[in-house]
Amino acid sequence: MESVDTSGSAFVAFWPLMAEQGELNKNTAGSFRAAAKAVLEVDSGWEQIDVRTLDVERLLHRFANKAATQMKSESIRTYQNRFRQALESFLKFADNPATWRSPAQSGGPKPDASRGTKKGAAKRATPNASETERDSTVSTAFPVASGPGMIEYPFALRGGSMIVRMKLPVDLTGEEVDRLYGFLKAVAVAGPMT
Repeated sequence: MESVDTSGSAFVAFWPLMAEQGELNKNTAGSFRAAAKAVLEVDSGWEQIDVRTLDVERLLHRFANKAATQMKSESIRTYQNRFRQALESFLKFADNPATWRSPAQSGGPKPDASRGTKKGAAKRATPNASETERDSTVSTAFPVASGPGMIEYPFALRGGSMIVRMKLPVDLTGEEVDRLYGFLKAVAVAGPMT
């Protein structure tokens, strides 16, 4: 079996290719690509780095420090979570392309303890208190499969104090996004909520 290129440039280029092949919706692939590139660019020569050898948490810490003047902390966390998810999925592809399933097909990669989250957390009905506290950002950050052709997206409102969940088609179109935007504009209450 031919080995898969696991360089930084291959990791970034992987996502648009998966969208083009219909493995992922274009928006999801774009968000994975953007997160991969933004985080990797912390290192000069990122294009040649073997992503298998990354110290992920150190790299994400450095990314957060560099991005702190340009992004809100919520956006930084989103990029970090997308990077983790994209890297885990890409490495599964590199290990065995024949059995790889896109995050949309598999309900997203299962969180992995080596990357700051727990394996199997989604299977337990009631996590213990320390797991809930430690993983509160992870459990709300990843979209998950929600029935055939649907993905449930968590979305933070009110400065992150409220998480709402939107169930949307995997292949949501730009026209449908425009309709959703119009609907949300129509139901919005004028002025700030107190």
